[in-house]
Amino acid sequence: MTTPTAPRVPLPTPWWKTLTADNWFIFSFASLAWLFDCLDQQVFNLSRDAAMETLMKNKAVATEYGGYATSIFLIGWSFGGLVFGALGDRYGRARILSLTVLLYSVSTGLNALSVGFADFCVSLQIIAPRCATRLPHSGLEVRVLL
Repeated sequence: MTTPTAPRVPLPTPWWKTLTADNWFIFSFASLAWLFDCLDQQVFNLSRDAAMETLMKNKAVATEYGGYATSIFLIGWSFGGLVFGALGDRYGRARILSLTVLLYSVSTGLNALSVGFADFCVSLQIIAPRCATRLPHSGLEVRVLL
């Protein structure tokens, strides 16, 4: 006697096999953008204490103020994600992404020219929204370039 066998059901195609060359380009570029953004954040974390020691007159409180600087940065990051995300939905993500790239460039230069804790934190508040804006719009960066 032969036992009946169940019909073979074809397996679904894996998602990565359905991507086109353009999809892979966008995926790769967005991944690299996130990689360098994370690298930027890590460089900030590594250089923060040395920057605080340079900016603060009282070296004993430099480590304490480094934590404050990180907190200010993260507040700006969350605020920027909310504000620029909503603006991107309203006025177009490409425009808002371009605006935040300009803000990031200017504020990074201002950050390098900081002479005290207050102006360092102001420039961090301008940098932070750019970092937050990249999260929902990173794939759009490639489409803007194309």
